[in-house]
Amino acid sequence: MSYINRFRKPRKIVPLIILLFAGALALLTAQKAVTEQIEVKHDVGTWSYTTKPQQQGSITAYIESNQLTVAGLKQYAETNKALASELAKTKMQARVDITFRKPVDVATYRLWAKTSGISYFSDVILRVVDQNGKTLTGQIGSASNDPLPEATFNNSIAGSPGITSVAITQVRARTDSSVLPALANDPLVFLAEVTPNVVVKELRAGGAADADIDKAVIFDPTPLPYLMEQLGLANFR
Repeated sequence: MSYINRFRKPRKIVPLIILLFAGALALLTAQKAVTEQIEVKHDVGTWSYTTKPQQQGSITAYIESNQLTVAGLKQYAETNKALASELAKTKMQARVDITFRKPVDVATYRLWAKTSGISYFSDVILRVVDQNGKTLTGQIGSASNDPLPEATFNNSIAGSPGITSVAITQVRARTDSSVLPALANDPLVFLAEVTPNVVVKELRAGGAADADIDKAVIFDPTPLPYLMEQLGLANFR
């Protein structure tokens, strides 16, 4: 500092101090940004979720059962039943991801959907078998109150020659929370997954902005229908 006082006019000190302060602030901001990018795992007993902030404040959360066994998945389903009953006490639009006990044919699915009480269907997950016996997974978007848009479905099938059978394994939806217990106890349904609603609640309690929560991508990275087939569908009936 004495060097500056001797060879510089005192007024030059102020910009230097501002510059140093700005540099320190930038460093702290960068350190904070790095910290916020760290993945955080939240263990909730029979299940857990990992949050990973993305660019521009968006959030991705991965949900999974802590035990990928027949017993573990059944316990996870029971946990979701209990959560569904709790959520039913609140008045809200809830997300629910339905996994059927076994793949259901299109006619059965449409009939089920009419009486399910679901008000908004996001996506329908298909199990498709081709002429070589190979099993494939497909997805039909709805984003409406139509459980399976016929034109979209027909065009998708027509564009995939060699298909011998199509069935529904899952549906991602939103509905009034009062409907959740009935869905969780439906005889066709193995799992009515409502854990995404718990994740949203905890994100909000942790200070996440509503705008970021609205953009959050929350999903189960485990292909549950495939896992159930590997473990034996008879175990889930």
